[in-house]
Amino acid sequence: MFWRYGESFLVRKEDAERVILNTHWKTDGAVISPKQMHVPEDEEDVVDMVRAANSQRIKIRPIGAALSPNFCAMPSQGAANLRKLDKILEIKNNQVTVQAGASLKRLQDELHKHGLTLRTIPSHESATVGGVISTGSHGTTPKVGPIDEEVLGMTLVTSTLGTMHLSTTEKEDLFRFSKVSLGMLGIITEVTLRCYPRRKHEESVIITSRDSLKKNHEKWLADSDSLKYLWYEGSEDVVVIRQKQVSESKGHWVAANEKQALEPLRNLLGMTEADEAEPTFLELRNALIAFGNRRSEEFQKALISAQIAYWKSKEGLSRRGWSDELMKVEDGGAELVSDFCVPVRRVDGSVGADLDFMLEFLQYAQDNNHQYDSPIEQTWSRASSSALSPAFDVDKEALFSWVRVGTVASVSSAEGDLQKGQHRRLIKETATLREQHRVLESLSTVTSEIATRYDALDLFKVTRHRLDAYRIFVADELEKMLMYRKTEDLGKDVTKYARQTTGMAQIMLGTMQPQQALQRHRAYRKQAEDSERANEAQ
Repeated sequence: MFWRYGESFLVRKEDAERVILNTHWKTDGAVISPKQMHVPEDEEDVVDMVRAANSQRIKIRPIGAALSPNFCAMPSQGAANLRKLDKILEIKNNQVTVQAGASLKRLQDELHKHGLTLRTIPSHESATVGGVISTGSHGTTPKVGPIDEEVLGMTLVTSTLGTMHLSTTEKEDLFRFSKVSLGMLGIITEVTLRCYPRRKHEESVIITSRDSLKKNHEKWLADSDSLKYLWYEGSEDVVVIRQKQVSESKGHWVAANEKQALEPLRNLLGMTEADEAEPTFLELRNALIAFGNRRSEEFQKALISAQIAYWKSKEGLSRRGWSDELMKVEDGGAELVSDFCVPVRRVDGSVGADLDFMLEFLQYAQDNNHQYDSPIEQTWSRASSSALSPAFDVDKEALFSWVRVGTVASVSSAEGDLQKGQHRRLIKETATLREQHRVLESLSTVTSEIATRYDALDLFKVTRHRLDAYRIFVADELEKMLMYRKTEDLGKDVTKYARQTTGMAQIMLGTMQPQQALQRHRAYRKQAEDSERANEAQ
């Protein structure tokens, strides 16, 4: 089967372009090889591609940089890589309009020329603009929301309604669903983002006990411009990395101190003074985790102690620089990761629900022999207005914590399979604990919980029927996970949902009632079918 339109082709699997992409799963990259692969040159090419796929009922998934590949991103039928749509179109009035295939690094480099930056900095600069918006990626600052909250407008190519321009003032109901949608509503081709003047931060490290952290937690949340906690299994010490805005940029980590701080990790790896290589902290840690004796309790304790010793050497020092440079995270290599979103406030309104969950999660992992040689990272953001964001809240000032549970992948395939099994077991076993603490999994590492835990999912399905009547934008495994049902059943579910909620349905659907949405969907679908019959007749 071939697709052809103009000068472009989508070809059989054996002839398809094989795209090598950096991933968290394989240190040498991952090969994406669906039956059809297309790399559009421009938006017009995307429109033609979607039209062709829709007419033949062939699925086609937009893919980004594949930093967290899973069944959501890995299509078996068709894929669209937007790497050629990477232009920075306009920078004006603290706003930037950029094509969705541009990497965050390319975008930031261009913004820096104008003295501007993004305020929410997702960890991987090789990620694409379209990718971080579709998954609702977050940074480390508790003063702003996830990256999708910085989106002012976007262009979305849909299969049913064609090209749409969405914003906070134009089709806002669709805008709320399209920002964080895993690419299931259409292909984002262009985005307008809010940007800010670059500013300087000072970063400091504090090693504190868990009891002391509880006392200072609310204060640090209130006055930090960036905040991260590193929790190490079996250790009472917590590493706190804070940043605050300053007026000047002076100072840096002392080079001699850095080498001395790395000594325990170098010794554990068997490096000597004669070794000329000067690996970074992350490179040493990852090498030890990947090649070390993971099943030795003695090795585990030594590795964790060496990491904490490194951070203790930073206490009392500080470094200053551009905020986006300090927030940027070195690529962690091949990792197995789950990312959770936790409300900060308890049901009674007090701050601390995020720590309650963290401490119970750590205790469960320890009691049930779940070993993690990497720290569990905890960061914060404000709420998101995107319907499927796990940080969704009608109160934009609401605080959410992001808990990143992960480990570096072993170089041994057998050890790697064991890792995956243990990680999945921990995630499965803590489902009840997470439900008790109102915790949702991030869409970048989404599991089947999306089908039962996300309140707005049924409303999202109504929207999806409206924009993609033949479901061409969803991967097979994701389709199964969402448990799609008959249109009539969907209407009943949405009606029941709207009755049971206290405002969210009205916020998401506006003045439209569920049955009206269902009738409109049927009209759109009939219109699409009539159009297809007319095309076939010609």
